[in-house]
Amino acid sequence: MSSRKPLFAVLTVAALAALWLATGASATVYCVDDTPGELADNGSVDASCETGKATIAEAVTAANSHAGADSVLIGPGEFTLAPSGNIGVYYYSTEAANTLVLRGSGAGKTHLTMGSTSGYSTGLWLYAPAGSKVGDLELTIPANSDGMGDVGAIIASGLVAEDLVVDGPAATNATGVRLGAGTPSLRHSTVEMPIAASPTDNAVASTDSGATKVVDSWVSGDMGAVGSGGTVTVERTTVDARIGVTTDSGAIVVRDSLIQLGNRNSSTGVNAANFNASNSPIQATVDGVTIVGGASNSVGVRAQADNGEEATSVTVTSTEIEGPLRPLQVLADKGRTASLSVSHSNLDAALVQVNGDLAAGGETGTAHYEETEVTDLAPGFADAAAGDYRLAEGSALIDRGDPAAPPAEELDLDGRARALSGTCAAAVAPRRDVGAYELAPSCAEEAASPQGGGSEDPAGPGGSSPSGSTADPGAGTNAAVPPETAIKGPRRIATAGKWARVSLRLSALGEASGFRCEIDGKARACGEALALRLKPGRHTIRAWALGPAGADPSPARIVVRVVAKRPAHA
Repeated sequence: MSSRKPLFAVLTVAALAALWLATGASATVYCVDDTPGELADNGSVDASCETGKATIAEAVTAANSHAGADSVLIGPGEFTLAPSGNIGVYYYSTEAANTLVLRGSGAGKTHLTMGSTSGYSTGLWLYAPAGSKVGDLELTIPANSDGMGDVGAIIASGLVAEDLVVDGPAATNATGVRLGAGTPSLRHSTVEMPIAASPTDNAVASTDSGATKVVDSWVSGDMGAVGSGGTVTVERTTVDARIGVTTDSGAIVVRDSLIQLGNRNSSTGVNAANFNASNSPIQATVDGVTIVGGASNSVGVRAQADNGEEATSVTVTSTEIEGPLRPLQVLADKGRTASLSVSHSNLDAALVQVNGDLAAGGETGTAHYEETEVTDLAPGFADAAAGDYRLAEGSALIDRGDPAAPPAEELDLDGRARALSGTCAAAVAPRRDVGAYELAPSCAEEAASPQGGGSEDPAGPGGSSPSGSTADPGAGTNAAVPPETAIKGPRRIATAGKWARVSLRLSALGEASGFRCEIDGKARACGEALALRLKPGRHTIRAWALGPAGADPSPARIVVRVVAKRPAHA
């Protein structure tokens, strides 16, 4: 049994209602807590908890059998998912009214472990309608000696996974999160699977028709995001993998994201190819992406069509490729057509490979390559050695991206609006930068900051704004309303020592006079710049902006993982 504090001692009914709980007269709230005695008398358990259950599987099964919107709230502690038919927890409903909320007490507080990896095992298998959510918990896939393709969580239909951490440090041939049929999405989450000498583990996979999304997340594995058949969108996400984003049919969209290939042989940033016979078309859109790293036989973006009756089409815009041996590769054979067009991007065009006779003999294919306004300039990264691939002031890639105005809602990897002007001259029209990040010059930062101190915009993959707002911090403020808080910084830091230096940035939307913070539940003095020394492990940082109307009622939160450095793979 865990000795941690009882379920939801730190959460209010109002906060739960605002953030997660489904509403409706028929709704039931089921609670699971491994602290003895708490559920029996509801002592220290939130008043909205109506029915206590001994296990998560019991609670979810009860919710599945009950008509209407239901919630399953899990207390802090360590929980093992005992499998039933190779599935730890199962929920399936196609009824629009049967929404499910499955929520832990916070990543780092509620930790689930799959109880078995025998055969094809799954930890969470959830098929639920729009309005359903799962998150605020961690899930670990244990070592699986049979290598039978275990899955941490299957998320399907209209369900949203948010603030979910999935890992499998010793897994083999496993998948962290599988996005199933429908329109499921993974948001503000971390999925970390092993990166071995050959691709065996997927961070995120989507192998059904439909439209799935990975947004504002950090994923790592042999393969970062895998698609097949539907449309997979990877947006404002950092991918650290041997194969970043790949599909063998259907479409992939990679936008405003960073793909890190490390020092890995035969690595690929974006792969649009089917190495088996197929008659399915393959499409890929790569827009505003930074691809770095790679060793021998590495490729930035590949378009390939040489099997069955397939055809492959890839479009690359406003993208920076630095490191791969072949920045772009267009390969075709056997009468098939592979097309790749690149525009307003930065890469070494002399290293692009175009080959329509891949097998060197027999019927050839058509490899079509077209480039427009492609440069080969030093990117001017802020600190590439430290893994910071933002553009420094003065970078040649500022205002060199696609001149067409991006959609108003499109944001860069830091959560900034796209097409900010790279200069403070009022006469210069804004134009998007090349790569995953948009630079705002220091003069624009100072003008936008509510405190005049150059704080950064809210939201983005390194942190969150409680309301999800992407409003301009320079907009008018209301002193009668508490400010909203945002934290930005890395979600993962590798260190070879006993601790790592982690730098975070706090900002506020609204009138703010300062901040207060908690590091792993302990109070800590803080300001706009927050410098920490963290030991290896998972750490939860919360911050509240303080204003005339009081503190932000919903703190911003970021989960930072400090991991020991792995040796470079040969």
